[in-house]
Amino acid sequence: MFPALRELWRIYFDDPEPIVDLIFQRLVRPETARVLTDGQGRPLSMLFLQPARLRLAGEPAPARPDCAYIYGVGTRPDQRGQGLASRLLEETALDLAGQTQNRVRALALVPAGPKLVGYYSRLGFSEAFSHRVVQLTADRLEKTGSAAPFSPTCRLTPRRLADLADLRDRSLTDSPLALLWERDFLEAVNEECRLYQGEVLHFETPGAEGYLVHYWDGGAVLIKEYVELPKLTRPAGPAGVSPLPAVLAALHRRLGAARYTLRLRPDHPSPLPGELAPFGMIRLLDGSGLALSGQSPGYLAHALD
Repeated sequence: MFPALRELWRIYFDDPEPIVDLIFQRLVRPETARVLTDGQGRPLSMLFLQPARLRLAGEPAPARPDCAYIYGVGTRPDQRGQGLASRLLEETALDLAGQTQNRVRALALVPAGPKLVGYYSRLGFSEAFSHRVVQLTADRLEKTGSAAPFSPTCRLTPRRLADLADLRDRSLTDSPLALLWERDFLEAVNEECRLYQGEVLHFETPGAEGYLVHYWDGGAVLIKEYVELPKLTRPAGPAGVSPLPAVLAALHRRLGAARYTLRLRPDHPSPLPGELAPFGMIRLLDGSGLALSGQSPGYLAHALD
């Protein structure tokens, strides 16, 4: 079955072959693949599940995965328009909601484009995750770095993303809604980053530590995640000042790209202007409600988008 699913993936998605290999070797498992087949067992429609933990503000992080992230939704070209993907999504939701052990409380996904938001809304999903997106040029970064409140010698050190999982989880404690990934998924993200000539870079400043994950996209750089966490003991100086300008200046000295796109948490106190961009959706399976304030205040990154 997996060779047929790989072929359908190639037809449906424009991914380089090493990325397809990564997904099917590191992430896809029999228990995470949901497929509708024809009478000969050939796949008609597919989707894949990635276990995650759903964290709400004020609640401890779940001890085990309680959310299924959906990706790779695709239908054979000659079978589109018959509602197969909708049927598969609904069957998956009913199956997961009905499990008595390891029950899943929610489904999450990232629409492949704005036109699909309405489609997923009709299937019970609601917009819940967003990013604050900042666009920067080399000239602007150089000016920002010269005015950075921390030392311009901020050091960036390559690390493995899975080794920073605890730092990531702690940084999201105050987020109204956040998706926490398991270590095996973060290892796969690390490999995806390498395949796109990117890096996971850890940093420390006098008042904070954190990391960023960047990918090259042609001559530009996409910073898919930026995490910072104040240190318990801060040096004397302005309170609540983000190290972001100094970190970005250090990154520019390292990479020298012409353009940068930065994705931040929607509530990040960045001094850099940006726009709030909807990103992901959620469907609750346990009948509970989410007490969210504002527009799509939740945070989701590394979504295989």
